Formats: sequence, structure tokens, C-alpha cells
Amino acid sequence: MELEPNLTGEIRAYLQSAKREVGLRATPRFVFAFSYIPAPADKLAGLVVSGDKRATCSLALIYDRDVVEELRSGDISVVVDDENRPRAVIRTLEARRTPFGDVDADFALREGEGDRNLKSWRGHHRQFFGRVTAELGLAFGENMGVVCERFEAPFPTSPTPGPPAVR
Repeated sequence: MELEPNLTGEIRAYLQSAKREVGLRATPRFVFAFSYIPAPADKLAGLVVSGDKRATCSLALIYDRDVVEELRSGDISVVVDDENRPRAVIRTLEARRTPFGDVDADFALREGEGDRNLKSWRGHHRQFFGRVTAELGLAFGENMGVVCERFEAPFPTSPTPGPPAVR
């Protein structure tokens, strides 16, 4: 994934604010929107800003097929909304592979979506991952690998949408 084409002027200004306000030093590896159907990226970015979302999960095969670079602890990313406006800077604390069926209730709670329990989490993710794997001609199963990412969001320091004003 090339980062440079994703760094719009608005995102660059946002990163400058993060550097000033929280001492962000690293260059982000990724600029992305959470896109979990039926929740739009705006809603999920809002959960990050509010502090309710501190984890996310993806199919390991996405990394295995080199569609996306493997996450590493310490990676910095910019989360954008539906309009590609920057909403948060996140830092990966942990990215671990595990079978889907081994994801636990603590992770579901940290992901912060829906009613935040494991049963609901598994139901929504089975549906979503089932659609993704079907599009690839694969069948989704409980032993399929997923990458569970825990992160912190050091910026923004307030839950306002879009970048803070450049001073």
C-alpha cells in the first residue's frame, strides 16, 4: 500500500496538529476507513474518537494474499470517515493471529460495536467475513485465521469531527 497518495492536504494538516499537540513523531503507515457493514465509516470513526472502540479484526488471508501489509506493534495509522476526513490517529499495541472461534469476550468488548458482547460480535463478523470469503470463492469457517488488532488513539484529544483548526 502506498501511503503518499492517501495523504491529502487535510490529512497532512491533521498530522501536523497531532505532532504539535501530542508529540506524534512517527509517519503513519496506513490511512484507512473502518468499513463494517452495516455501520458506516463515520460511525466507527466516532467510536474511536469517543474511546469506545479500541480494537478491530480482519481476515488473515487479506495479509496472506499481500492485499495489505502486515500490521506491527507501534504502527501509526490515520482513521478517516466516509468523506475521507481524518478523525483519529491510532497506534497499534498488538496485532495477533488467531482462529476466528478463539476470539474472546474481552476482544469483542474492546471492538466497541453493537451491544459489545461476544455472541453479537461473532454473529456480525461471521456474516461480514462470510461475504468477503464468498467473493473470493472460499467458505468461511470457525478455524479461519483472523488478525485481532488492539490500538490506542492518542489523537484527537476531543471528539470533534474533522481536523482541528490549524494554528
